Amino acid sequence: MSRLDFASSDEREHFLSFVQALLPPSVLVTGRQEGTPRALLALNSAEHLEHYLAPPDGEAAAGRGSPAVAGPRNVPSLAIARPPSGSSSPHAFAEGYKAQAVRTEVLTLLVGTWNMGDSTAPPSLEAWLPRDAYDLYAVATQECPDEHWPLAVESHLGSNYVRVTERRMGGIVLLLFTHRKHASKISSVETSFTPTGVLGVGTNKGAVGLSLSIRSLRICIVNAHLAAHQEKLLQRNLHVQEICRHLRLGLTALDISNQFHTVWCGDLNYRIDREREQVIQHVRTRAYKLLYAHDQLQAEMHP
Repeated sequence: MSRLDFASSDEREHFLSFVQALLPPSVLVTGRQEGTPRALLALNSAEHLEHYLAPPDGEAAAGRGSPAVAGPRNVPSLAIARPPSGSSSPHAFAEGYKAQAVRTEVLTLLVGTWNMGDSTAPPSLEAWLPRDAYDLYAVATQECPDEHWPLAVESHLGSNYVRVTERRMGGIVLLLFTHRKHASKISSVETSFTPTGVLGVGTNKGAVGLSLSIRSLRICIVNAHLAAHQEKLLQRNLHVQEICRHLRLGLTALDISNQFHTVWCGDLNYRIDREREQVIQHVRTRAYKLLYAHDQLQAEMHP
């Protein structure tokens, strides 16, 4: 068995993402817990991978006495192991490996979205963003005129939370906060934006997005403001496709939905395909199932 050491957690995350995306399906990626966390690759042709991952002649592996690399000592190593001898199945290693308990942790994420309509924020945000109630807060706004909005949200959440990242495109803003106790678990934070407004460059419509890894979970959050008006259904669908194609997060050769657990939020502008008077009457009588049956978004998602 050979080992690969990494200078940082980010370097290890990027490497694992690269391997998972580019190696053939016969490569099985599993994880195990043994003292220090360690990722284990069970390969049907381990020699092939070792050939490409071996350091150049005369060069020490990173973290093994090389003065050019200085990283944290708790960065997990990567172990490359061959399946049991005499087996040709890529799953043979997993089948022969003794199951061990894996420590899990439940994290809560609040995703809130608000089209501010170029108005200012109210004095208190408590009704929308309850404090100390979630581990992570993703705050998405559209038509936000306030340059100090991020500071207002940060002040509201209080000193127990830190801002992980933010991205703004015109009035479309996306903020991410985490409780301080989870800050060290977050890595590989990236942000991007894609305009879809007038002539494809107007920033009044489009999306901003962010991605991150929290432990081994890869999350993407997209705040989108799509084309308005009842009859613009096709344009809204095209905007979604453009956003998926042009947001530069993770491996740019792959669609975001193929890399992350993705949460969409924002002012998506999908409407109910009924006359306004009918919609108002159904709301008054709480006939929500009838409204949902004519909702454009669910019809597009489940044709």
